[in-house]
Amino acid sequence: GDGYARSILEQAGGHLAVAIGAAISLVNPDRVVVGGSVWNGSKTLRDSFLERLPQSGVAGAIARARVVGATMGDDAGVLGAALLATAAAT
Repeated sequence: GDGYARSILEQAGGHLAVAIGAAISLVNPDRVVVGGSVWNGSKTLRDSFLERLPQSGVAGAIARARVVGATMGDDAGVLGAALLATAAAT
């Protein structure tokens, strides 16, 4: 681990926590599914995100929302787009 690269990933995780924390505060979901490189690509990024999320929005909404990893991995976005296209075509 390069220290500078690690600090960039930690900052990115913090910024992502602020953005997702704001969305959780607005929408108040039961679950937030995170996938791709955020969840699977970097332990540093994921740990920073999870560490900073509790301070990044309305406390009740943040505490209530379960953050889970996408079960379809990096293909989730492609599969979702295919489902939307299929639904729109029928």
